Amino acid sequence: MISIVLPSGITTSKLGFGTARLHHMGSSKDRQRLLAAAFDLGLHHFDTAPSYGHGLAERELQTFLRPRRNSFTVATKYGIPAAGWIARAPLSAVRPALVLQKVASKVGLAREVWPELTSEGLRRTVEDSLRRLKVDVIDIHFLHEANLQRATRPQELAETYRSLIKQGLIRAFGIAGDFAGCAELKRQAGWEDAIVQTDEAQWSAELVPDITYRVIVSGPQQHGPSGLTDAEAIDRLYAAHLRRPNGMLLVSSTKVEHVASLAQGLAARLTPRFGEGPDTAGQANLPASQRP
Repeated sequence: MISIVLPSGITTSKLGFGTARLHHMGSSKDRQRLLAAAFDLGLHHFDTAPSYGHGLAERELQTFLRPRRNSFTVATKYGIPAAGWIARAPLSAVRPALVLQKVASKVGLAREVWPELTSEGLRRTVEDSLRRLKVDVIDIHFLHEANLQRATRPQELAETYRSLIKQGLIRAFGIAGDFAGCAELKRQAGWEDAIVQTDEAQWSAELVPDITYRVIVSGPQQHGPSGLTDAEAIDRLYAAHLRRPNGMLLVSSTKVEHVASLAQGLAARLTPRFGEGPDTAGQANLPASQRP
């Protein structure tokens, strides 16, 4: 897997692995096997958040991270909180707790609330994530689904982020989520040094993101007739690469074989064969103005 350099000089892999679906897997053993497979396939960036499995994803990552910390980058977020009682439960009890939470939500006994984004909340969330991940520093910390309605004091948040960088608790900060919110916050708040992570299908030339997710949308990691073939999924990954050759693409799956297919397929497309240039078939999917 080729390497890229993100803003703030962070070097990592072209493909990153998203952990939003780890809690759908049945056991910690299976989750650790999946994370190890992604790492071995060259995906050396792991994206997580407190809300992914209400802390489960961060806690599973810390088990995996411990002996390999200097070999990859990790990103987490502030903005969508974990349910505290689930985040404090033993890992073995999290999946039953998630089922209870889902039932409670359906009958109106539990409601997801996205709070206002404050400097105090940001510091507290960073400390909580450092504890769950059991690391000394977070490589990238994002505001999660942020906009000017939630981040009413963006300059204070930026100052807090820069203070956290000086303290050595994070290396870089950014905005992750809906493209309109990311663009609004970065443009009006003047966050020129913020890394932007958004949906591949949403972004426009007004703000080219550094990282995108939902690149495949419906791919081999999904079940049912809407799923794409491996070749179609790889075509979409490669087309997204051509739109942003210096950007990262996040993929997510609960199946080792799917991650392997995507990683190996994209690597093959990015590696010129002897006497040839890179495969350019994916360019056919792009508007003429976006082709290299």
